[in-house]
Amino acid sequence: MPRNLQKRATKKLRKNNLSIFSGNNKTRKRLTRPTKIQVARSQNFVCDGCKGQITSDDAYDIHHKDGDSSNYNITNLKVVHVKCHRVKVV
Repeated sequence: MPRNLQKRATKKLRKNNLSIFSGNNKTRKRLTRPTKIQVARSQNFVCDGCKGQITSDDAYDIHHKDGDSSNYNITNLKVVHVKCHRVKVV
């Protein structure tokens, strides 16, 4: 991707509280920390998998309800413990 287009794309993602990272020869979007916290707060820090409370010591993920990892609509995102997410996805 030409550098000027990459800069514009990155700027647009940041405006929408998304960031990008590269891994395994792919570039994907990643939620920013403030957006993850917003999703967790909207669900009162309750895991969608086990319905347990997520504490500051717990590792948590954001799960896409519809399975579409490109759908970053807040209504499509659920907070889950990492261990619950592994069980749910696998």
